[in-house]
Amino acid sequence: MRKFLILAAVSFVWVLVFSPIALSYQDYIWVYKDPNYTQEATAFDDGDTVYIKVTNYITQSTSATVTVTNDEIGNSINVSVTYLETPSISDDPTIHFGSFVIHSSYENLTTELRIFDGQTATITADLDGDGKAATAKITAVYTPPAPTNLQAVPIVPEKIKLTWNPSNPEDTVVQYNVYRGTSPGGEDYTAPVATIAADGSSSYTLTDSGLTAGQTYYYTVRAQDGGGSESESSNEASAKVKQELLFYRTESKVARSNSPVKIVFSVSKEANITFTVYNLLGEVVKEETTSASAGTEIEWMWDGRNMHGEFVNNGTYILVIEAVATDGEQEVKRRIVGVLY
Repeated sequence: MRKFLILAAVSFVWVLVFSPIALSYQDYIWVYKDPNYTQEATAFDDGDTVYIKVTNYITQSTSATVTVTNDEIGNSINVSVTYLETPSISDDPTIHFGSFVIHSSYENLTTELRIFDGQTATITADLDGDGKAATAKITAVYTPPAPTNLQAVPIVPEKIKLTWNPSNPEDTVVQYNVYRGTSPGGEDYTAPVATIAADGSSSYTLTDSGLTAGQTYYYTVRAQDGGGSESESSNEASAKVKQELLFYRTESKVARSNSPVKIVFSVSKEANITFTVYNLLGEVVKEETTSASAGTEIEWMWDGRNMHGEFVNNGTYILVIEAVATDGEQEVKRRIVGVLY
């Protein structure tokens, strides 16, 4: 009887120690920015490749699938992970590696997760399907590429023309923000002076107007994506606003009896002023030259007589006013005048 009891006890111990028992293992995930799996990261830019490493320290040398799901809009992709026989990365056959791309636009939706700036995505791995999955989160932090080759050129007085090349690529850019300052590096980034919609153009142009004559302005341009993120600044460009040489106003534009054409003019620097009246055939009817000092208003009048003192025919004439400064700067203005007697 005692021998039977001993045998029964040994049998019971064997059941406890040697009977197969279903085990489950917790999965683990690491996320990297580089293909050598050394630079851990959680934030990724548009078009970045996300490299992942997963393990449960038991499952070996088999292919498995992990899921990546956009937490905001719910779209997801499946990512294949497998053991890499690359000793420089890992010689542990329980470590599985894989990668995928995040993108803001429609690309290959089976290998690239569509995710917008500021959104998060969850990576879920369960190598042996035991329900003890691991999760890791990534965040899309997009910075559009900066526009390039910004140039500033003064054009007509009080205006500067800007041109620049678009961001490359431009697929996430919705607009370009133009910033201005009055000293190098002094652009005011609290609010752009102008915005231009991104439309796929090979170059963009903006005319900045209402500027102060003689002032030098400094500009940069930044690209902005749909989430409101701005790029780094373009190169800085500057230009000095042209100052008008010749200013004038017309007080009377038709010569009548006892009422001549009357032009009041002034110059910003010492200059000679030539008034030339042409008929519609382009023939010179009257020409006079006078000198003017800076800031002094001078009246010019024409009573409808030609260079010989004879009254011209009633009709329309073209007045050309040309200023030539002592330093060589020139400016020409034109206007229509008439004669009616």
